[in-house]
Amino acid sequence: MKDEFGDVPSSLVYNSVFSRDEDRVTEFKAVQISKRPIDMMTKLCREYINAYLNSNGGSIWFGIEDDGQVKGILCSRKDRDKIRLNIDAVVNGMAPQVDSALYRVDLIPVTEDKQLNHS
Repeated sequence: MKDEFGDVPSSLVYNSVFSRDEDRVTEFKAVQISKRPIDMMTKLCREYINAYLNSNGGSIWFGIEDDGQVKGILCSRKDRDKIRLNIDAVVNGMAPQVDSALYRVDLIPVTEDKQLNHS
C-alpha cells in the first residue's frame, strides 16, 4: 500500500531484515522485549508523535530491532484494538487538537517465511 504516509508492506517475514533504514523520519522500536509491549508503545507514541507532527512527519515501526531485524509483537484481536485506542487517546489528548488525517495506525502481519505463498 502506498499513500501520503509512504509504502506500507502488506506483511513482513519474521527474522528478515526490514527494507528501510532508521533515519530522521523512520524509527524502529523493539517493544516485544518489554513485559508490557502495548504500554511501551503508548509511551513511545507520546514521545514521537508530537515531534513528528511538528516536523516533516515520520513513522514508528514497533517490533523491529535497531539493526532492522523483524521480530513482531504477538497480539490478540483485543490487543490490536487496545493499541489503536491507546494511540488515538494519545493524539486526542494533544493541544492544539490534531486532525485525524495526519496520522494512521497500520498493524502489519509478521509471518514465517514458509507461510508465504510462493506459487
